[in-house]
Amino acid sequence: MTTSIAPRKGVRANTAIRGKTVLLIEDDVDLSRSLQRRFEGAGYLVDTATDGMTGLCKSEELAPDLVILDLNLPRLNGQKVLDWIRLSDPICEVPLIVITGSSAPDLDFALERWDVASVLRKPFGYEELLEEAGRVLGDNEDASEKHW
Repeated sequence: MTTSIAPRKGVRANTAIRGKTVLLIEDDVDLSRSLQRRFEGAGYLVDTATDGMTGLCKSEELAPDLVILDLNLPRLNGQKVLDWIRLSDPICEVPLIVITGSSAPDLDFALERWDVASVLRKPFGYEELLEEAGRVLGDNEDASEKHW
């Protein structure tokens, strides 16, 4: 279910991102809820999934503007989700931000293969992720650069 909650009182929504849909695929329920509140407070429409299979299904149903994906997921790991997304029309071109606790040296090479827009290593700051989402969605001038 896509959530469309108005920004919290005292939080000014960025009109450039208002109405953009973000799919957050993260199995840590507390982190997912916190990120959902932050993104909704910034004006995004947010839907969540707590496992890879549900996330993949929702990505095909919603065709979101951005997917934020954890790699370590139950039911279907994030790498398999990436494979399916990159092979599926019409979502094969959706921008992806990967959030991960992994620091494996071969991870960057693998992620480049999947053409992810950005990788944020856990722990990261909420504002860092919000800024990165804005950059990836074209809210910033450097939207074409990859950040990992």
